Amino acid sequence: MLGEYSQYRQGTFNPALNLLDNSYNIALNPGAAKFVFANYRELSSLTLVPTDTTTKVEYSLVGLRDLSPSVARRALAFNCRVEPVELITGSISVDDFPHRRIVLADLTAFLLVFTEVFEGSNMEFASVVDNGGQLVLEPSNSGISVIRLSKNTVVENPRDLLNHDRLYRRKG
Repeated sequence: MLGEYSQYRQGTFNPALNLLDNSYNIALNPGAAKFVFANYRELSSLTLVPTDTTTKVEYSLVGLRDLSPSVARRALAFNCRVEPVELITGSISVDDFPHRRIVLADLTAFLLVFTEVFEGSNMEFASVVDNGGQLVLEPSNSGISVIRLSKNTVVENPRDLLNHDRLYRRKG
């Protein structure tokens, strides 16, 4: 549960892109997912963010360092596969990757659900179909809210996202 009023999940409409049979963390507990999808109207808010949407946003590693050195170190370890000992000793740093851009899917999903900082985001809807035990989301005219991005975005300076004029709760 994110905050006290909303739930968001990542996944994809294209089953070929799923790592598991079910997207949106459905594989963790298919019974619970079926319950949530059957009763989503009872929730104050349920918004899905497809993985292929979250991967359309890339963040500059240098820009992340300027915003949060700890996030940049995490990105070096996870995204750039830098060994912890190299980070601790300083033998490798963000400066060794001056043009590296990384995907931060969770951050992007959060920003898409709760703000309007990315141009080209739009709200769509999906319905759930049980395809022999695999829950498949299909585009629909009504149903569960889904946020999509129409274009790829590079965030060179993540600090710009904190501009108070653009960082406000998504109108829904």
